[in-house]
Amino acid sequence: MKFLVVSNFYPPHFIGGYELGCRDVVDRLRERGHDVQVLTSTYGVPCPVVEGHVYRWMDAALRAPGSIRGYWQAVRRAVVNSRAFRRVIEQFQPELIYIWNPCYSGTTICWDAEKTGIPVAYFVSDPWLSQLEADMVIGLLRSFGGSWRRRLMRLAAAAYLTIRGVRPRGPLNPRLAQFCSRFLLNQAMETGIHCRQADVIHWGVDTSAVVPATPTWRPTRLLYVGQIAEHKGSHTALAAFAAFARN
Repeated sequence: MKFLVVSNFYPPHFIGGYELGCRDVVDRLRERGHDVQVLTSTYGVPCPVVEGHVYRWMDAALRAPGSIRGYWQAVRRAVVNSRAFRRVIEQFQPELIYIWNPCYSGTTICWDAEKTGIPVAYFVSDPWLSQLEADMVIGLLRSFGGSWRRRLMRLAAAAYLTIRGVRPRGPLNPRLAQFCSRFLLNQAMETGIHCRQADVIHWGVDTSAVVPATPTWRPTRLLYVGQIAEHKGSHTALAAFAAFARN
């Protein structure tokens, strides 16, 4: 089967576990004989390049300034990435599009995928699907208030994106979706995303690399590896460790 995997970053150039998990899934699919191509950004490379089955063609920004210039950069990014996506679709002609993390490259790529008529699957491992309004382009197009400058900018951006065939319309339809936790699935449904048929597939652990221990002493130190952010649940780990220490 021919898969096109879309992710804002892809190893060896990455910022977190989302991209590493994507790479692992791609490797396992290829080992099973599937033809898997990856569309990602130029993050970590000086210019667009094709590296084997990886197309580093998209644009991505870790942080976009909340200014008029930042909005127009996001609009331009949506157009560049839509063009790259359509080019790969035309060349590769996949049987399924598998979207992983589109946050930093722009979630308008999801609407591009659904417009192709090719089945689209999503793997959701952070709150991006329930926070689409945080995307600068989506937030701009769906806002109706603000100053006359913002309203004028919204009209200009909408016209430009429509001409370029990028304008996202209607809600996303994540019919084929997998979430890494029940929490993220519930969060998406609470924001109106129709994904009741979605699956929850937790991140796996290579048990051959981890040897469980049965300590005979009371632990006094905790190692947490990850971002210090509420949605990561580090506060829950601390509370659990404190409760364990008291007992």
